[in-house]
Amino acid sequence: FLTNSLNVGGSSEFGATGFHYVLRDVCYMFLEWDFIPTGGIMNRSANSFLNLLASVAADVGEPGGEISARLRSNLGLIGALIQKWKSHVGIEIDPKPIITFLKWDIHVQGNDGKSRQNGFVQRLVGLNLVEMMIEFELGPMERLGPNGITDDAFVEAILACVKNKYFRIWRPASELLGKLLACKILPKDAHGMFLKEARKCFDELSAQHDHIRFLQTAAKVATHHQIVLKAPGVSRKLIALLGREEIQKSNHGKNYARLLLLILWSSDFIAADEVLAHLNPVLEPLLSGSNTQAQRLLLMLLVKAARSFPLSVLENLVYRLTKAFHQSPDDKCRELLYKLLMWVYEECGGGGSLEEKHSEKKYNVLREHVRGNLLVGLMDRSLSIRNSLVRFWNDPTRLSADLGERLGECLKVLYHPQAEAQWVHYVTYFLMQPTCRSADYIRPISKKPLAQCKFNDYQINTTWFQTTSFAPLFSSQSQTDQNLHNAQPAIIGNHL
Repeated sequence: FLTNSLNVGGSSEFGATGFHYVLRDVCYMFLEWDFIPTGGIMNRSANSFLNLLASVAADVGEPGGEISARLRSNLGLIGALIQKWKSHVGIEIDPKPIITFLKWDIHVQGNDGKSRQNGFVQRLVGLNLVEMMIEFELGPMERLGPNGITDDAFVEAILACVKNKYFRIWRPASELLGKLLACKILPKDAHGMFLKEARKCFDELSAQHDHIRFLQTAAKVATHHQIVLKAPGVSRKLIALLGREEIQKSNHGKNYARLLLLILWSSDFIAADEVLAHLNPVLEPLLSGSNTQAQRLLLMLLVKAARSFPLSVLENLVYRLTKAFHQSPDDKCRELLYKLLMWVYEECGGGGSLEEKHSEKKYNVLREHVRGNLLVGLMDRSLSIRNSLVRFWNDPTRLSADLGERLGECLKVLYHPQAEAQWVHYVTYFLMQPTCRSADYIRPISKKPLAQCKFNDYQINTTWFQTTSFAPLFSSQSQTDQNLHNAQPAIIGNHL
């Protein structure tokens, strides 16, 4: 029955061609059916059926209809069947229709003033079929192309789609190129060839004047494989785009955030001073702007590159960043700021590299400024930031485990004029924290669970502290002052 059903779906006896209604009915039947095809004959029938679907996937009906919806439906049915059968059927997709689709000519025609892209659907189908082979790990990948995946026909077809001028082609093609480069089941020789050709393709795109197109293409490829950014022409082009006004304003600032992300990914291949030289002219509007995503990426980039900056540059950056972000409404921006400040505090003292390179007076000024901001951060509204800074200050290299020494350090290290109003609040915690190391810290207060305890009212005299003198509490003078008050004791219920 299975074999006959598959053969009926692929039959042309109904006078229909392409992805017709009988094919769809058979697809839905097998998707809803619990039975999975197994065995030699059924495997061959299932593969024949899937390859038939792949060969007619570009059939989207009459021009002018809902092409996108029909195309998604066709590809969705193929993907759903592969997902259901892949564990039981040795699926092998024929590469010939894929190559044919990828190389389909795209041209614009029409005398009515409207553009029609004739080969647009075919190329999209080819790209999606290759993506399915990667996603579902349908091997062997070497079969992609008449002479293997490294065949010039396949490589050229993919790169031609990447360089195509229609955004509905080059966007998915760029993402597919990134997936091919990151594909673990791709043969080593094929990976090297694709990487080499991809870099050539990027060099060609970087020489063009469509900066946004270059940026978006690089972003889609690098999302899956960042090594492609190692090409010198690509990295230089990226940092040169930092000052481009059209990048800053396009797509509500999202393209600028995308640019900063790419520079962050390629920062291992670019000199830090070169990045800073291009960042300086645009740093002030970026800090004072409202593009939160771009600000986060800027801070990530500076945190990563900070160790390469000289003290004079780092000092200037720290002052500007603390002014811009210490009261930022975005928790992530403040978190990144404090991460940078913690690193600077360490490097400016305690044997850090900056201490070795510069005089004590210079780095002490910076360290004091950083210390004040790190202490203010202990009262930040974000719990994760507070916890991070508590762990930082509570480190044995900064606060001793001995209570006597810790008290002196709380007065010396944990006090700063910037944090004077909050000092009593956080220093109490640091003084009490060593009790956590006691063996009794985890001992239960009561031998019985609280649910089994009996609670009674307890009389508490609340007037004992109402002394008018400045005598120490519980002294004889204090007790004399207390006797002057004859108020009745208050009753507070529900105390253990």
